[in-house]
Amino acid sequence: MTKTAHIAIGIIFLAVLGLSGCGVKGQLERPADAPKAPVADADGKKPHRSFVLDGLI
Repeated sequence: MTKTAHIAIGIIFLAVLGLSGCGVKGQLERPADAPKAPVADADGKKPHRSFVLDGLI
C-alpha cells in the first residue's frame, strides 16, 4: 500500500473510533423541574405552543 492509503485508513479508523462512543449514555430523560407538556382541552386541541426558535428572534 502507498503512504496515502495508509494515512486515509488511519484517518477513517480514528473517525470510527471517535464516533463509536456516541449514544452510549442511553435515552434522554426529562429533568424533574422541566415544565409539563401541554395537554389537550375538552375539544381535543392542544394549546398553541410557540416555535422553538422564536425566543432567538
